[in-house]
Amino acid sequence: FEGAFQINPKFDYPNGHEVYIANNIALHIAPWVMTGKAPDGTSIKQSGLSVAVLRKQESGNWLMVLDNPHGQQLLDK
Repeated sequence: FEGAFQINPKFDYPNGHEVYIANNIALHIAPWVMTGKAPDGTSIKQSGLSVAVLRKQESGNWLMVLDNPHGQQLLDK
């Protein structure tokens, strides 16, 4: 992960996010854009679609069951 922090990434969620809840399961979808600078000063820009599944616990807290920050790849197949 050291290389990832060297680019000083900045994340933006330009389209917000959506949450769909069915009983004790939730689906969280968030398009993201990451920008940064490579060690040589070159600008870096990546984007994707984060998809996460959460489960509501008896305490009322939501815990993440699955997290895929590159969910767009599922749609590109």
